Amino acid sequence: MNEHGHILHTALEIERLHNARWINTFRLASLLVALAIETYFMLTRPGWIGAPIGLFVSWTVAAALLCLVGSRSPRTARAGSVAIVFVDMPLLYLLIAGIVGRLQAADLPIDAARLAAHAALYYVGLLVLASLVLDRRWLIVGTIVAVACELSLMLGSANWDVSIVVMTGASMLLFGTMLEYASRRTVTSIDRVADERLRRERLQRYFSPQVAAQLEEPSAIGTAGQTHEVTILFCDLRDFTPICEALPAPAVVALLNGFFERMVDVLFAHGGTLDKYLGDGLMAYFGAPVAQADHAQRAVQCAIAMRAALAALNIQRAADDASPLRMGVGIHTGAVVLGDIGAARRRDYTVVGDAVNVAARLQELTKTEGVDVLISESTRSKLDDAGPMSPPRALHLRGRAAPLMACVPAA
Repeated sequence: MNEHGHILHTALEIERLHNARWINTFRLASLLVALAIETYFMLTRPGWIGAPIGLFVSWTVAAALLCLVGSRSPRTARAGSVAIVFVDMPLLYLLIAGIVGRLQAADLPIDAARLAAHAALYYVGLLVLASLVLDRRWLIVGTIVAVACELSLMLGSANWDVSIVVMTGASMLLFGTMLEYASRRTVTSIDRVADERLRRERLQRYFSPQVAAQLEEPSAIGTAGQTHEVTILFCDLRDFTPICEALPAPAVVALLNGFFERMVDVLFAHGGTLDKYLGDGLMAYFGAPVAQADHAQRAVQCAIAMRAALAALNIQRAADDASPLRMGVGIHTGAVVLGDIGAARRRDYTVVGDAVNVAARLQELTKTEGVDVLISESTRSKLDDAGPMSPPRALHLRGRAAPLMACVPAA
């Protein structure tokens, strides 16, 4: 299941659980009211013949148990909502049929057809409740069961009329169809909300607040591949493996979270886009998806600010008698392809291209060159204010035959 499917499934399950518990409560309240009315007539009207009281009480007790247990158990709550089709509708049929049978046994005059038509109102109410399950399969089955029970009641009377039977059956089928459409539209609306939630979470996760604000329109991010000139930044902690060996797992996670928290704050402050975390490092880019004419300048300023943020973190670590952290940052400007890339089940909004590889190789060279930041000539040439820089020198990148000119910003 992809991320969108997971969010939709979660949203639907939350809504279904909420509706299921409401259905269970409504069922219990309705049965208690009906049972109270039935009891009142039994006590105040001698010779009153109503519903089979044992069946009525048993139904109410079962509804109370579903409501009580369902308030604590999601599985029981959901079972209570499905019980509309397989419990409530058949029991309603038995109640109405029981009333008819008791009246006939007492040899009392009864218009069974009118009583059956009156029962149609209760079945319509049960269909409305079934629509809240937000599962068209149960609603379709529920409509079939309701129509079958209603027609059985009507045809069981001695004075049934074919026109009333046909109209009642057709009306209930049409009403069930309408509810199925409404239920389907509700699921579609939840799907739309889930899609919006996914889009917002993706914006907040990967883009700075300034960039995210410009991407609020759903069409702002194109999923198809597009070519952009961007500046890529790779950041990686140095000698992290020895540090991990000396720390318990929770402390390693806390260390990484603290490091990333500071670096991402700096990244977002300069309008960068977080592409992904890479173990003890991260990849980011500037200049997309919202165009930034000064993306190279932003990337270099971000690297310098990351340097300062790490120095502040090391001061805090020194106070805790922890060893200082070191990092390497590689920056390169070039053309990339930007879009949703990956398998249908799992995709990332990312950049790919030779420029990405160059930036990654520069970051690797910071370790052998003994520096914390390396900036390619391609990036340096686009800076309005380069600031103090070391003289450019030719570096040999892994996997590339031609050397690359790079420099280091002054500390």
